[in-house]
Amino acid sequence: MKVILEFDSMEDAEEAKDALNGTKWRIAMWELDNKLRETTKYGASIYSHIQEATEEEIRVTERIREIIRDILMENELKLD
Repeated sequence: MKVILEFDSMEDAEEAKDALNGTKWRIAMWELDNKLRETTKYGASIYSHIQEATEEEIRVTERIREIIRDILMENELKLD
């Protein structure tokens, strides 16, 4: 498959960067989701100086992951 992106002016530079950085955004979101997953699955705190996550931290982390998944689904994107 071949995809050609054309941008007509320097004013389109941001759009060009966004188009070229799609993979970086996906990797960054995947890393964020995995970091949050460590809390929900293993009870690891997102704070490096605390070993165990609190019940509140686990609930909030689960909700954030749900929100991320909903946003991705609405935009027809996937992390995996």
